[in-house]
Amino acid sequence: MPKETQRTVVSWFLKFFLITAQTIGHTTALAFTIQYFGIAGAPWLFLGIGLMSLLGTLLQRFLPKSIRKEHIILVYSAVLLVSLPYIFSLHSVGALVTGIVIALGLVHMPLSIMVNFYIEELFSPLEAKKNLPVIESAEGVSLVVGGLGMITALSLGLTPHALLWIWLGSHILLTLILVFWLRINARFPSLYHLLPKEEHHQQQRTNYSGALKLMIGCLFLLLPLTELYFTSTFVSIFGERSARIITGLSLFLVVAGIGTLF
Repeated sequence: MPKETQRTVVSWFLKFFLITAQTIGHTTALAFTIQYFGIAGAPWLFLGIGLMSLLGTLLQRFLPKSIRKEHIILVYSAVLLVSLPYIFSLHSVGALVTGIVIALGLVHMPLSIMVNFYIEELFSPLEAKKNLPVIESAEGVSLVVGGLGMITALSLGLTPHALLWIWLGSHILLTLILVFWLRINARFPSLYHLLPKEEHHQQQRTNYSGALKLMIGCLFLLLPLTELYFTSTFVSIFGERSARIITGLSLFLVVAGIGTLF
């Protein structure tokens, strides 16, 4: 495959497994919260994830600029791979949900931001215009696959708690893809150095980081409100059992994913 195609494929799968993991973790945490603490606990869950995400993003700003992004991604992934099995083994629902909130906000959200910045730097501006829309399609596909995967797993008899191990499996695959790519490539370099100096300065003024921050901010505000409204309506009709909540949320994710693709 051409190098550009390789970078596009690797970037697509990094984003796919990243969002799939986040989808499963968030959905199961919300289901456990509603089953054991009622629908009134859902806003507190969103608030906790938001505060942890803010803290994780702020801490990320203190990382030395000399550390390459792929190494930071590997560190975040290693932290999740070590901590998630311990979190999943917690018997108290309160401790389990708290651990998931910390993992999602303090580690997974900064990891998501770093992966997006990392993918951005893999392409020159001309390549980005062509390939980034393809890579972004991984978001919709991951929502559809994650939603259908959770429905299928529950229909096969898996417990809601067992779904959390799929989250861990997604992170394992993400880490393996990145490690394999790094082994077959001496570097994972930014391609900005290929630009003429004048175009480089122009690209710095028009890079994707500002749009990415705006998109993340909008998602932080819009998605939780939409999800909370859907969940409260679903719970009022079908009850507060975690398996039913996960099924309902999974259907919501499938519809949202299809809508993202079109």
